[in-house]
Amino acid sequence: MTRLLLIALCIWLLALPVRAEDDSALWMARAFVAESDWLNVNDQIAVGYTLIRQWERIGRRIPLIVLIRRYCSGLGEHAKPTIRMRWILELNEIGDVPPRFPKNERWSATRKYWMQILNRARLVLAWQLPDPCHGESFHWASKSKKPADNLYPIDCGPGIVNTFYGIRGK
Repeated sequence: MTRLLLIALCIWLLALPVRAEDDSALWMARAFVAESDWLNVNDQIAVGYTLIRQWERIGRRIPLIVLIRRYCSGLGEHAKPTIRMRWILELNEIGDVPPRFPKNERWSATRKYWMQILNRARLVLAWQLPDPCHGESFHWASKSKKPADNLYPIDCGPGIVNTFYGIRGK
């Protein structure tokens, strides 16, 4: 009986939402824009769950924000950001126009997408959206990059711009 209770408790704990820092949704949303752009919803969700799986794989030993900034190109503390990445780093939770946002683009139109992406990041952190990769992705890369030998490509459905990978023998 005790064994069953322990198993039930473990299953219940695994189903709890990710307990992350307050700014995790903001950094996750920035990663969505940096890695998947504005309109690739399934790709954004796949990036989010892949980041969470990476974080869980390392035992949550570092804050999720640190993992996001290390894993996503251009978001790191020591990265040399491109012009695009500079304004992505300025995106905030209230949707103010980033000071370095391109002057030739209308923020009012883009703000709507940003607020949707920020909400999507919150939903991913709470495990409230279906995972397009069905729990299999542990890495992603652009279509032009060759993965490590222990990775294999997985099908994450339509609307995916990156290639997502599972780990052999994980």
